[in-house]
Amino acid sequence: MPSKKCQELLQQSVRWIHDHPHACQQDVPRDLLKHWFYEPDPEGTEPPGFAFAVFTYGHLLLDFHLHPVPVGVPKEVPMSKLRTLFDYWQLKLALAELERRSELRFKPLPLFPTTKEEIIHVWTEQPPTADPQQEVPP
Repeated sequence: MPSKKCQELLQQSVRWIHDHPHACQQDVPRDLLKHWFYEPDPEGTEPPGFAFAVFTYGHLLLDFHLHPVPVGVPKEVPMSKLRTLFDYWQLKLALAELERRSELRFKPLPLFPTTKEEIIHVWTEQPPTADPQQEVPP
């Protein structure tokens, strides 16, 4: 069973997505962004499906908004599609982190829906740093 902290974090994530269904990657608050990245958790403090649960909620919520069906009528969503789109969503989160930590800037992409046809538009606002390991001040 997930810890109380994880349950609260999932509820906070669901609330934020519900309140911001058309948000872009740059809109995600830092405190949520760090938990939405999928990384194997060696300490076991977050359940393995946490990031996938957050993504699935956001994807399905927007899908119901964009393609409504009567209440109680089920939709079919292939698991393979969710898994593929989850990887693209993780890339969008990475873009948000890169924009906060580097000289790279990205055109906003909607967090949801995620499609493999999306194109990343990137530019720099200053010359690249000589040391790619060095953090660029905001």
